[in-house]
Amino acid sequence: TLLASSVGTITWSPNADLDCIHCKNPEAAPKNTTTYYITTTNGNCQAIDSITVYVTDCGNDLVVPNAFSPNGDGINDNLVINGTDCIQTYNLTIYNRWGEKVFESDDFSKSWDGKNKNKQLDNGVFVYYIHATLFTLDRIEKKGNISLIK
Repeated sequence: TLLASSVGTITWSPNADLDCIHCKNPEAAPKNTTTYYITTTNGNCQAIDSITVYVTDCGNDLVVPNAFSPNGDGINDNLVINGTDCIQTYNLTIYNRWGEKVFESDDFSKSWDGKNKNKQLDNGVFVYYIHATLFTLDRIEKKGNISLIK
């Protein structure tokens, strides 16, 4: 919803993707990032302002590598989940082969360093579960295996 507080006649442009061009608070649904201009006229006075509605293609996939090597060489030392920039809520949980939780994070930017309780874990295969909700309210649920290789 675009918001305007004005006295007088209002005209929004461009009018594509707006439900009303002469309303104070029209609904905008652009498919691409769009700058909308509002012109208000009251008698002989005219004012123009603008607002940009940014549209981001969220996608709906997270990319989880199947292996990482936390050996301190500076290459692939952390398990980094890549994907959408549109995450609203996120939870990553990793379990060892006995079903014990070894890592959990609700912060998409936090990566796993292959440790549990500050102790480096041995080589092995771990199970991950990801639950995320995007700003579009789409839900992502993923599970799979990750190999820790030193």
